[in-house]
Amino acid sequence: MSSGGRTAWCRLAAWGLVLVVAVSRGENAPPAHVIRYEKDVLTVHVAGTPVLEVLAEIGRQSGAEIRGMVREAREVSAQFDEVPLPQAMFRLLGDQNYALVYGEGGRLRAIRLLGSSGEAVVISAPPVEVRQSKDLAPLLDRQIPATGPVADALKSPMVTLKQLGELWLQTDDTSLRDETASNGIKAMESETDIRNSLVDFAQSYSDVDLANLLRGLAGPRAEELAAFVISQTRVTELHMKAAAVLRVLQSGS
Repeated sequence: MSSGGRTAWCRLAAWGLVLVVAVSRGENAPPAHVIRYEKDVLTVHVAGTPVLEVLAEIGRQSGAEIRGMVREAREVSAQFDEVPLPQAMFRLLGDQNYALVYGEGGRLRAIRLLGSSGEAVVISAPPVEVRQSKDLAPLLDRQIPATGPVADALKSPMVTLKQLGELWLQTDDTSLRDETASNGIKAMESETDIRNSLVDFAQSYSDVDLANLLRGLAGPRAEELAAFVISQTRVTELHMKAAAVLRVLQSGS
């Protein structure tokens, strides 16, 4: 994770794959290059397009992760409109097996390519756009008291929530991470406006979307952070949300 990403902490930003550019054949002619996913149906008009490029665009539009092995890194040519995704994938992949994984509300979470020893592909879904409360950013810059090893590490008895988040992400000391998270949770829950903003922030996402945001934030420590919140928070809404998110993280969805 880049240093810029680390400083984000709760100011997560959305990013994604580069858009595939549509090319026109004429003023009134249909586009020659179209890949459109909507409501689990796929429209494709491509000629000589690498199959990995097609898969990447499906992943970008659907928010699904593409994982597995392609049988052959070939180019595809296809022309079809609003075909249900299972049939559309068959047209694109031929006789290669695949699995479609769905999450809450029937949302496509992953496309897993099966039964091949060909070229490996892992295309991660773009993180979900953050719906951040307008009051959350200034709250993260508010000065709060720090104690013990946290104050020593940050060389100040007064720190910001943003600094606590950066310290938690950067340190490899498990005990210091626990102290940092504990300081942050206590500070956030002691301030009504911060507590309410965080509850609103968490509840504005589905469990799956929040799990994906947490993965983007904490990487391999996502489960650790969710479990720590469960063990420490005294706010019922945050406890329940963290428990639901942890279940999603542990399931690998």
